[in-house]
Amino acid sequence: MTLLIVFFFIILILSIIEELLFIFFNKWYYQHGIRIMHFSFHVIGEAMQIPTAEKINLCLLDSERIKFKLKEISKGKIAFRESIFQWKIVNILYRPIMRGYLNYDQSSRRIEIYGLLMWSVASVAFFLIVLFVVGNLIGNIYLVLIGIGLILILSILNGLYFFVQSRRYKEFAHIVSKIKF
Repeated sequence: MTLLIVFFFIILILSIIEELLFIFFNKWYYQHGIRIMHFSFHVIGEAMQIPTAEKINLCLLDSERIKFKLKEISKGKIAFRESIFQWKIVNILYRPIMRGYLNYDQSSRRIEIYGLLMWSVASVAFFLIVLFVVGNLIGNIYLVLIGIGLILILSILNGLYFFVQSRRYKEFAHIVSKIKF
């Protein structure tokens, strides 16, 4: 049981750190992680300019569903995340499971968009698996059932979140692909 409490507090601390990195666009955080989505396309047009966050933001203004915050983190790389203020009271259970970055490769004239899994999603999944295993080891059927139930609920919710976010990321990629650089 002590192991579960330790894991819980580790996950809590990790989640708080992740929120700060997420909100303040930490350069390292937005470039590293488990890639769960990737889009790549050629730049349309003759110009060889690197896209800017301001130009992409102007194109996103017309979109009803795509409310992303963008920040340039290095030459040719733009980090993006869903706007926190987009989450309405109705969507109180909605939580992004991805953050992303756009990479412009000037030599091949390609734009790549990556979606990276949030640490908190992976760590909560790990915690629930540990809960299931510990319940099994100590023979507590209630811990096992709670672990199984929570794993199922988390899987269903994350599947729904992934579906919503993957559609938003695809629409974002589509909008960016049409920008004349």
